[in-house]
Amino acid sequence: MAVVPILAITRQGGQSFVYVARQQDGHFIASQTPVVLGDTVGNSYSIASGLSAGDKVIVSSTQFLVNGMPVLPMGA
Repeated sequence: MAVVPILAITRQGGQSFVYVARQQDGHFIASQTPVVLGDTVGNSYSIASGLSAGDKVIVSSTQFLVNGMPVLPMGA
């Protein structure tokens, strides 16, 4: 089960989302992805569903993101 920082979660219309860096045409974009939250674990949420193994969850500056916006993952 995945665990993400509480601040990585955004809410819209009662639904919870995370932004995932997805590769498209050789570049990375921010993709708003719906998730189902599990329990809190310290300052994080467990994610019951919505993420796949290897997803690169964006955990900082999420308030500035827009779906489809170009991003550069750390270490890239």
